[in-house]
Amino acid sequence: MRQRLKRHSFGWVLFTLTLYMPVVTQATTEITPTYDLKRPLPSNCYTQGLSLDQEVIWLSCGQYGQSKFFQLLSSNWSVNSETPLPHQWFAEGIAAANDSLILLTWKNQLVARFNKHDLRDMRTEQFAGEAWGLANTNNGTLIISDGSSVLRWLKPDDLTEINRIVVKEGNQRVANLNELEWVGAHIWANVWQSDRIAIIDPLTGQVNAWLDLTEISRNERAMGGEVLNGIVYIPSEEAVYVTGKWWQYAYRLPLDQFSPKAF
Repeated sequence: MRQRLKRHSFGWVLFTLTLYMPVVTQATTEITPTYDLKRPLPSNCYTQGLSLDQEVIWLSCGQYGQSKFFQLLSSNWSVNSETPLPHQWFAEGIAAANDSLILLTWKNQLVARFNKHDLRDMRTEQFAGEAWGLANTNNGTLIISDGSSVLRWLKPDDLTEINRIVVKEGNQRVANLNELEWVGAHIWANVWQSDRIAIIDPLTGQVNAWLDLTEISRNERAMGGEVLNGIVYIPSEEAVYVTGKWWQYAYRLPLDQFSPKAF
């Protein structure tokens, strides 16, 4: 009887240890990229979004009373035009879709739709909830973030939702998703108040890799810049540019330094 009790006790200890033993998962790839070129940005921009549109880049800038967007020439990032926005708006992400330029607002619960050939032609649409980042996808739809771990696909003509994913690293949700960009077969997403970009599988929502941009961000903070925010993919250069709020430059990251997990 004594021996049985000992064996039973030993088995119970093994069961307990197994039950509480942490699950070891493979670490997500962490990449520290390097840049080979930097482009000057307008100095008065609290960067919210970047969007490539043929030969131009649309750059939106936030803050109440200071919101605006710029049209930059993609060849050298020089300013082609600047469009101020109503003082009561806090501009967020921006993306071109067909002949429209679509601009999000943070808490105003509206979206502005401009004729991109005549920026004075503008109308607004109601849009419930907060809106943060906006990007074109690879199939003509748009993808939007709202500061949570959820990304939603929208029809560009009426902004109705057609799909959504929850972004996770393993089983852990990744919140504070902000500015977005579709790069190859993946979504790149800034994580608000961090120096990291999540590289996301759009089918599963899993983070395949992280970009650590601490060094680039540290340089800009020393010059008065704030948090990392802003991604744009330039296929003709086989590169992605990254920037941030009140940053002086956008930094070019050549894609040939990344593994297939990044794009």
